[in-house]
Amino acid sequence: MAFDPINDCPTNAPTNDAPTLNQLADRFRRFAQQECCDSSPLYDQLSRMVAQDNDLLAIAGCAQAGQPAANLFFAAVQFLLFQNPDDSLARHFPSLSTFATSRDDLSTDFRNFCFSRKDDLKDLLRTKLVQTNEVRRSACLLPVLQMIYEETNGQPLYLIDIGASAGLNLLFDRYHFDYGQDQTFGDSESPVQIYCQSRGRALPLSATFPQVASRVAIDLNPLDVHKQDDVLWLKALIWPEHDERRKLLDAAVLVAKHYPIRHVQGDGVALLPALLNEALPDTRLCIIHSFTINQMAPQAVQNFQNAMRQFSKRRSLYCVAISCKDGASSNLGLSCYQNGAESKNILAKCSDHGTWIEWL
Repeated sequence: MAFDPINDCPTNAPTNDAPTLNQLADRFRRFAQQECCDSSPLYDQLSRMVAQDNDLLAIAGCAQAGQPAANLFFAAVQFLLFQNPDDSLARHFPSLSTFATSRDDLSTDFRNFCFSRKDDLKDLLRTKLVQTNEVRRSACLLPVLQMIYEETNGQPLYLIDIGASAGLNLLFDRYHFDYGQDQTFGDSESPVQIYCQSRGRALPLSATFPQVASRVAIDLNPLDVHKQDDVLWLKALIWPEHDERRKLLDAAVLVAKHYPIRHVQGDGVALLPALLNEALPDTRLCIIHSFTINQMAPQAVQNFQNAMRQFSKRRSLYCVAISCKDGASSNLGLSCYQNGAESKNILAKCSDHGTWIEWL
């Protein structure tokens, strides 16, 4: 699986070739210029620094093939820093210090931290994946899931999330949503309070939430909210300045500890037919994924679509997807599979992190 470092948006071009130091340097520079400049001043500064340091690039080069090196490298650093909050580097990170600022000695502190924990960093880079569980994307999924629920006369949803990470978006019906303009939905007492700006047309939402019969999360490496290291890794994937995203993650983890999700480890395409066969006949089959299909090789995408077409000869199903569009927005799409055929519509544009949605 390969990721385009631009906009943290994966591509359909997996590769097993290890990047050269020059290629890595280019990736860190692009990461700074096109992702961090307006979102993370700290990672912007660090990315430019790493791009000029072959020793740090050599460590970053230990990332698994296809992983976005800059995202993974900084997540690994922050993960270790969470475990060592007394290190001098912590004072530069807003996620660890209220008074964090970019100081002249950032470079020294960062290099010292990385080289003193070089072996730990390399181990994390070789074993971990970038699998951010962006809870706010639930606000984009909700209108489509509710539309499916109402169009099928209120049949409970059998949900399968492919590339689910910790599966937190499967618990959308336990959250509260505020789309602005007096459009609020869900459990007002939920610890998860999500604001997502609604643009353009009114969203097709009603006060009745979809009923969920089953929640299945598939991932190559499922993350368990009951495991401290897994939760810490989810936090490490959030950029240091993004305090609101961390708070949402903490709240969603709290909810997930009380409402279990079925986690299945493995390849979603290979596992899909068997999981669909398990669904009770009085449920509506619905597959969801966000920024997952972009990570698949072209043949895997074809196999995924063929599996849904083939299954739909026996029973219809839906697939809801958030996927890369451009640097400014993503697409929210709905595919309906019935009698071996697919019909697909783009229903909305949305931000990658779910901060706004524009219904089309």
